[in-house]
Amino acid sequence: MVFKTQLYTLTGVPPERQKIMVKGGILKDETDWSTLGLKDGQKLMMIGTADEIVKAPEKGPVFVEDLPEEEQAAALGHTAGLYNLGNTCYMNSTLQCLHSVPELKSALLSYSDNVRGNGVDQASHSLTVATRNTFGELDQSVRPVAPLHFLQMLRKKYPQFAQQQNNVYMQQDAEECWTQLIYTLSQTLTSEASEPTAAQMKELFGIDLVSRFSCPPSYICFYASICSFCFLEPMCSFSCRDLSST
Repeated sequence: MVFKTQLYTLTGVPPERQKIMVKGGILKDETDWSTLGLKDGQKLMMIGTADEIVKAPEKGPVFVEDLPEEEQAAALGHTAGLYNLGNTCYMNSTLQCLHSVPELKSALLSYSDNVRGNGVDQASHSLTVATRNTFGELDQSVRPVAPLHFLQMLRKKYPQFAQQQNNVYMQQDAEECWTQLIYTLSQTLTSEASEPTAAQMKELFGIDLVSRFSCPPSYICFYASICSFCFLEPMCSFSCRDLSST
């Protein structure tokens, strides 16, 4: 069988189709070669039909790294990027970070262009709509998005982001942009027009810190408190309550 396998590699004729003629007969798999009296250089005849030659595919495999950048993003499930509109990396990083929060995106999708909650100023409303629309563009596009309208609404609501030096817009602080945008969204998305979102916003952007005090050797807790930190205000605020009785 080893001999027929070797012939297959040379001729492409599968072993089961091979017929090897030796001294007027057909060589069988179980034949003892020592009884054939073969000599070096002796010619044997093989009869058989070769397999069809495998053709190379007309179009070879395409690897992700060979795709254009936009198609790579779509294939890997990544969202589009954002164009830098001139020292706006602080804004882009804030938008892309918030865009990764599904619950926030869901709340924005239900926000109406025409309905403005009580106590919500027009600039805050417009900034929220611009945020929603920018998120929508990021979800639908595989090419970089230019958040020009969002930038205009951000500077209208918070003029400090429109500061210039030598007629060039200045670089700004990403943390400040994050804080101001989160604060605006917390006001618009938790207005009377969308009350169920209020608790959700606090769950997304707030933390609880539990402190317990005890003394050795018993380590029995004699004082405990829980502090709720809320990052929805321009300045981080918190409140504490005593848990000693629990």
